[in-house]
Amino acid sequence: MESRFVEVQKHSGERLRRYLSEQKLLNRDVRPKAADATLQIPIIREPDAAELAEIKRIAGCKLHVGVGEFENVQRRPAIEDLLGFSPSFEVIGDIAILIPPQEVTVREAADAILAVNKAIKTVAIPKTPVSGDFRVRSFECVAGIPLHEVCIKEHGNRFKFDIEKVYFSPRLATERQRVASQIKRDEFVVDMFAGVGPYTIPVAKRAFKVYAIDINPDAVKYLKENLSLNHIENVEVREGDVREFTSDLVNIADRAIMNLPLQAFEFLDVALSIVKSGGVIHFYDTRRDDDLFDGLTRELESIAGEIEVLERRIVRSYAPHLYTVVIDFVVKERF
Repeated sequence: MESRFVEVQKHSGERLRRYLSEQKLLNRDVRPKAADATLQIPIIREPDAAELAEIKRIAGCKLHVGVGEFENVQRRPAIEDLLGFSPSFEVIGDIAILIPPQEVTVREAADAILAVNKAIKTVAIPKTPVSGDFRVRSFECVAGIPLHEVCIKEHGNRFKFDIEKVYFSPRLATERQRVASQIKRDEFVVDMFAGVGPYTIPVAKRAFKVYAIDINPDAVKYLKENLSLNHIENVEVREGDVREFTSDLVNIADRAIMNLPLQAFEFLDVALSIVKSGGVIHFYDTRRDDDLFDGLTRELESIAGEIEVLERRIVRSYAPHLYTVVIDFVVKERF
C-alpha cells in the first residue's frame, strides 16, 4: 500500500513515532519499514510547517519526507468501519472523552468506541468548558462504567487523578518531556501551576529541587500521591495562590514553568521575582494564527525588559485559528 512517510535515523524512530501518534499523524494501516540505519515511519498526510519543524527538532538529524510502498497491517475493524466516520475523542487512561458528533447519536458513537477499544472502560462527554481558578470541567458518562479515578503512564511516569476534580491534558506529553530534557542537576525549579504533577515529576527526576504550587486542593492531594507513586523526594509542595509564596521564593529559581496559557500574563511579575537573573521562564499563552510570536515577544519585553528568547514553538491547536504556544526566554540582569 502506498503511504507518505518520514525517514529518520533509527535512534530517533521511537521518539518520533510517539510524537506522530500523539498528533494523529501516524498511519496505523501499514508497517514502518527499516533499513540498515534508518526507519521509514508512515504518516497519513503531509505535515504542516509547524509539525515539520517539530519533527525535525525531535529527530535531531537529517530526515526525508516522501512516498513509498508499505506492507498492510492486518487489523481489527476500526471505528470508521462501524460508523462510516471517525468521531473526535481524547483518551485519558481508560476513559474516552467524546466530542458529541452530528452524524450519529452520542450513544452510537460511544458504543463503537467501546467495541473497538477494549482498553477503554468509560465514554464521557464534557458538560462544561474548562473554567474557574481550578481549570476543571464536568462530564456525563454516556457508556461503560461510571466515571472514576484514572491512573496513566506517560514517558515512564505514573499519574493518578479524577478528571472532574483536576486539569490534565495528555496532548501536552511531548511538551512536558521537552521541558524536562533541559533541566540540569543543580537547578532549582518552580512549577507555578503544578496540578497533579505532569511537569513537576519528570522535571524533579533531573533537578536538584522543585517547588510545586497549586491553588486546587484536589490537585495538591493527587500531586502528593503521584510523588509517592514515582518515588520522588526532592519536591516541596505548596497549596494556594502562587502570589502567597512570592516573598519566600524571591530570586530562588533557575527556571519557572508558567503553564497557564489564558492567564499567564497576570502572573508574569511573580515569575520575574522568583527567577534569578540569567534564569529561564517557560511562558505559555494562547495566540491567534496571524500573530503567534512577534506580538507576544513585544508584550513580554514591555513587562520583563530585555529578554533572550531561547525557543518559541506551537504546542497544540486550541480552537479554530487559536494555538497554545510557548516562549522559553532568559531573564536578563535587572538593576
